[in-house]
Amino acid sequence: MSLAQVLNPPPTDTGLEEWSFEHDQHHRAIIAAVKQAKGVDLTYQQIYPMNPADIENWLQLHQAMHSDMTSLFRIIGNDLSSVDWRDANQRQGFFYLNFSEHRDVALACGAPI
Repeated sequence: MSLAQVLNPPPTDTGLEEWSFEHDQHHRAIIAAVKQAKGVDLTYQQIYPMNPADIENWLQLHQAMHSDMTSLFRIIGNDLSSVDWRDANQRQGFFYLNFSEHRDVALACGAPI
C-alpha cells in the first residue's frame, strides 16, 4: 500500500470506504515498523471500518494512535479529533494533516512511504 492513498479518499461512491481501509493498513504498517525498529508496542485502536455516523468516537480513537506515534518520535502533532466532519474544508485539512503525520512517522520508523 502506498502512503499516497492516505492523502485523500478517491472521488467515487466508495471512496471513503477505500480510504478508510488503506488508512487503517498504514497505521498497522507503522505499528509493525515501530515494533521492529524500537521494540515498542503501539496500541492499535479499531478505526476500520470507519463509521461516519459515529465520527466523534472514530476521531478520538484515531487521535489516540496519532498521539502515541508522534510523541514516540518527538514529532509535533495536530489535534485531528477536533475537525467538524460536516465541513468540507475542515475535512480536507484533516486529510492533509493526517497524511503529514503518517509521512513523518513513516520516515522516522521505516514504515512504507
